[in-house]
Amino acid sequence: NNPDAAWDVKLHHCNRKQPAPLLIVTATRESAARFFTHTALGQSITHLRAQGVKLKVLAETNNSKAIGIGYNTAIAERWCNHIIVFVHDDVRIDDAHIAHRLHDALKSYDVVGVAGNRRRYFGQPAWHRPRLLSQTGPKDDLLGSVFHASIDELSRFGDSPASAQLLDGVLIAARGRTLVDSGVRFDPALDFHFYDLDFCRSATEAGLRLGVWPMAIT
Repeated sequence: NNPDAAWDVKLHHCNRKQPAPLLIVTATRESAARFFTHTALGQSITHLRAQGVKLKVLAETNNSKAIGIGYNTAIAERWCNHIIVFVHDDVRIDDAHIAHRLHDALKSYDVVGVAGNRRRYFGQPAWHRPRLLSQTGPKDDLLGSVFHASIDELSRFGDSPASAQLLDGVLIAARGRTLVDSGVRFDPALDFHFYDLDFCRSATEAGLRLGVWPMAIT
């Protein structure tokens, strides 16, 4: 009954205006003409726009280069007033309030994702594996959740929100101003693997706070 409340829980409706525009950044093998019709991300962007979400798209189409090359083009002064969302093209963003979720998340953290790890290890091959891809680490170290359409199941890794050392590269977001001022970039020498681990390490070394936040993606 509070007219100033941000969220109407009963109607699951957000009463706030969108606090900041989004810049969705991705790399895809699809052409520009097919991106919005033949990728999960492109289709969900169309749906979000129809629901009134203010966003722009920076997509490296027909891409065969390292993912970090396209991602780095978004870390520029012209996008400093945007929340930048680096996301894979096979992701469907299901949350119509994604802009508000990210705004809230970035009050607590400088860089956020949907899944991650509390710890990091030397020579780590993936965010959820400590030393070998075949070796599982402590379950209490894993954070967040992602819905996987292929198995029609929510993969719940652990707590969210929570502070993290590493984030799953499936979706990583930060304010443009934060990235420009910190000098943190993606390593263009890394192809589609390890770029997220390296980015998180660089962000941590630059003094940025990493965390996971509950957001609905598939």
